[in-house]
Amino acid sequence: METSDRLGSDGPSLDTILGALGRLQDCLERETWSLVQPGTPDLAAIAAEKMQCLDALLPLDRALRALADQAETKDPKSLLQRWLMKQAAPADIVSRVQSILETCQRLNQRNGIILLARQRHVALALQTLGVVSENPLYTAQGGVNVGRRGMTSVRV
Repeated sequence: METSDRLGSDGPSLDTILGALGRLQDCLERETWSLVQPGTPDLAAIAAEKMQCLDALLPLDRALRALADQAETKDPKSLLQRWLMKQAAPADIVSRVQSILETCQRLNQRNGIILLARQRHVALALQTLGVVSENPLYTAQGGVNVGRRGMTSVRV
C-alpha cells in the first residue's frame, strides 16, 4: 500500500506531508545560503516559497491540535507519533518525518541566529554613521530605555 492510499479523516496524506516537509527543508537550506551572501539574493522569493510550504502543513497542524485536545500529553513529538500511528505509517516513514522535522527546526534556528546577527551588524553600522539614535528606544532585554534620546551629530 502506498502512503498516498492512507488518507484519513485526521488530516493530510503522508505523501503530502513528506512533500511539504522536503520542500520546506530545501527552502531553509537555500535561505541559509542567501543570508550569508551579500545582498541576500532571492530571499524574498525563498520566504514566499517557505510560506507556501507552511500553508501546505496547516492541515497537519490542525490534526495535531485536535489530537492534543483529546490527549493527556501536549508533547509535539508524542502527538506526531500518535498521528503517524493512526495513519498506519511504516517505521521508515515515521523515522523520515521525524528526521526532516528535526532538520527543519535546526535550520530554522540557525537562520534566525544568522538573521539576528545581520540585523545587529546593520544597526551598528547605522548607529556609527549617525543614521539612528545612539540611545535606542528598546534594550536588548526588551525593556524601554528612558532618558535622553537623539540623533548622533555627524559633521562632514
